[in-house]
Amino acid sequence: MVWRKGGAVSLFEVNTVLGLPPRFVATHWFFGVMIAVLSVNLVTEGPEDIDAALILLATMNTLVYPYARFLYSWVAMFFLNDRKMVFHGRWILLRFVYVFAVAVMLWSLSVLLAPIGMLVRYTTKGSSRS
Repeated sequence: MVWRKGGAVSLFEVNTVLGLPPRFVATHWFFGVMIAVLSVNLVTEGPEDIDAALILLATMNTLVYPYARFLYSWVAMFFLNDRKMVFHGRWILLRFVYVFAVAVMLWSLSVLLAPIGMLVRYTTKGSSRS
């Protein structure tokens, strides 16, 4: 058990749920909300078409999107190491398409990818247990 301001918190919670930096989580929640609003607007034709299951799925995807994004960053750094990705040609358009495609794919699969991201976060941060 680890003591925080509000009381005791388990080591699992510190290494997974509370382990990501607050700025990282806030940034990706912001982008997750934008993607959720865009996807709900694209899927529905009006306010009467909005289904409760769609809202629930969009909310769950948005809440766990930072952990899916963490997994993507971890895998990308594993394969790229310290190298940078280089876009040739119309790099502004390619960069925009790449970022948007990755964000939408990660957001739509975040319910499936986030538990893996939490496991990776737990194992990588959990190696320095006190």
